Amino acid sequence: MWALCFRDVIVRNKFVWLSFLLLVSYSIFILMSPSYISSKILIPEFKEQTKERMLLVNEIIARSGGSIDSKVALNLIRFENESIEKQISTTENVLGLSFQQALILPGLLLIHLASLLRMRRLANET
Repeated sequence: MWALCFRDVIVRNKFVWLSFLLLVSYSIFILMSPSYISSKILIPEFKEQTKERMLLVNEIIARSGGSIDSKVALNLIRFENESIEKQISTTENVLGLSFQQALILPGLLLIHLASLLRMRRLANET
């Protein structure tokens, strides 16, 4: 009977340690992922989209052959810049939210660590 109880404590202890390690690795991943996503994926994509849009605007202005007024051309460029700025600010907001979510994880780690220490203390008392 006592051996079964002790075995249950060991299995639960291993499960708690495994879940703690998974939580630590997940929190490291979550803290690192916004900067990786922004620097390696989103910024080059935004640069490419911006170049394509500006080439398209220049092509439209060049096709007009001078029939487009300078105010219309400026408004077209301004519109493209505003849409790019909105896209960038939306992406920054999403990345900021994911980073804020990652700040909750250290609290969860502390709670988990407290339960680990409690289980270890209880295992040592028996």
